Amino acid sequence: MTASVLVQLHYQFQDDGADANTSALIGSEDTANTALLLDTTYFIRVKLQETGGMDANNINWQLEYNVAGAGYNDVTTTSSNVRSVTGGDDDGDAMTERLSTTGQTYTNGLYETSGITPNFTAQASLDFEHVYPITFRSAELTAGNEEIDLKITNSGTDLTSYAVTIEATMPDPPADVLHSQVMM
Repeated sequence: MTASVLVQLHYQFQDDGADANTSALIGSEDTANTALLLDTTYFIRVKLQETGGMDANNINWQLEYNVAGAGYNDVTTTSSNVRSVTGGDDDGDAMTERLSTTGQTYTNGLYETSGITPNFTAQASLDFEHVYPITFRSAELTAGNEEIDLKITNSGTDLTSYAVTIEATMPDPPADVLHSQVMM
């Protein structure tokens, strides 16, 4: 019997522009980003694929974060550390392909501002990209020493495999920002 195989395949951060299908990509695909700022909205674009040849019906594609290896938590509109926020698109908007192609047919993924893309069926042997607008929160994170991993799960259950781990490290603030913080 054939089983669906769900893979997190590629990722890249994007500027929070008016449209996630056209906003600028930041850094390199599948490479840890060390230039993201706290309290700034970014899009995280994740390429997923089904490779087992069988539809995976009604998957709840949950974005999760892990700070410094402390364990994964759901990204939501009220979560600590990493939070879902509104962006330039509307929930459910179709996302075109912007990351590396795989040779499989592409079908549009979705844009989602709550951290979860609910009830989305991964069609057999197709690729798709989901996009989530997020912010890294200064209320809980410290610039310069926070390593953050992100991944997609099915409501907390890991996908079949992860070809990449989504990684970000908050950079040290510029010297003029540090100076103004000390002076306050």
